[in-house]
Amino acid sequence: MVRNRDSEIAEELVEIFVNPRVKKTDVAKSVTRRDRDTQLKEWSKELHADLDKTYFISDLHLDHVNIIKYSGRPFDSIDEMNSFIIRSWNRTVMKRDPVFFLGDMAYGRGSRTIDYWASKLKGEIFFVKGSHDRSKTIKLYDKIVLRVNGQRFLLVHDPFRKPHEWNGWVIHGHLHNRDPTYSLVNKENRTVNVSAEIVDYKPISLERILELCC
Repeated sequence: MVRNRDSEIAEELVEIFVNPRVKKTDVAKSVTRRDRDTQLKEWSKELHADLDKTYFISDLHLDHVNIIKYSGRPFDSIDEMNSFIIRSWNRTVMKRDPVFFLGDMAYGRGSRTIDYWASKLKGEIFFVKGSHDRSKTIKLYDKIVLRVNGQRFLLVHDPFRKPHEWNGWVIHGHLHNRDPTYSLVNKENRTVNVSAEIVDYKPISLERILELCC
């Protein structure tokens, strides 16, 4: 029997509930469940965090010299780019703040590992696997499902890899600033593009995303 490709991908979905009334980060015991709407198997965690202290960003492309030209980044060197992005992240995020990183931490010949860069970043980071991410120690999810205030958000690197049955919002990266259709928020497509170039090279809060899209 041929298995549905999207169902295979969905085996590692994570559903995280954000509770804005709780003023601390507290990850509860994980449970396995099946989503009523999509009938996809999901690993669920309950994450209590403030909306203004839960963050998203993707596609840092640290150590990637050619991304400066490809995406028109305002830096003269990879050292300047790396330093600016790390500094901007750590000025925005505190030690225990949840950060959903949606793929492509670093890239290019001689680039340092995702583990190296993650050790320099503040926050409790949930990693969605991008096109170039590899790690033996960090868990890289294919997709994450976030539920908050009755809204459901699919977190995925490439927006074109969402399951066919998904009809909620999609928060993604991958497209950088190349396609004007995928600006920060597209209400018609129900997409939110958190590529580094789009969010000014620093994580954007869930509170801000909700203000813009919902």
